[in-house]
Amino acid sequence: MAFRVAFFEGLSFLYKVWIASTSVFRPTPRRRIEEVVILRQNKITSSDWLNLIGKDRLQAYQDSYAQMHGISLVFLNTEGEPLTVRSNASLFCCAVAEKSSQRCREESHRDMARARMKGDMEINPCFLGLMNFILPIYYDNELVAYCTGGG
Repeated sequence: MAFRVAFFEGLSFLYKVWIASTSVFRPTPRRRIEEVVILRQNKITSSDWLNLIGKDRLQAYQDSYAQMHGISLVFLNTEGEPLTVRSNASLFCCAVAEKSSQRCREESHRDMARARMKGDMEINPCFLGLMNFILPIYYDNELVAYCTGGG
């Protein structure tokens, strides 16, 4: 249990460092202009954030991280809709989600609300006992997305 908690805390730290790092994203001049326009509007959405960092880059990072650590990962917008394609998905989880999609969605939204209130990662077992986490992603102190996974 201590290893699992330490692993998820490490995951939280890595994501916070990765999101905060400007060297990872090296924005193009066009992206810098878009970022200035968005910041002047003082509101950023999940799709704005995804455009700033690049969907392909985010998907590549997610795929590599999921494969390296043997977990399932996906980024969700603030409403719970996927921003990326789920990486390294468990066949068992997919089969259950297909039959119990409403319950999975309800638990996901409940965990998103808890993570938003805490402002930090939420770790919970699903109704079948699989460990899951949900990590809120902030950009300029605004919630823009969630990273969720486990397995």
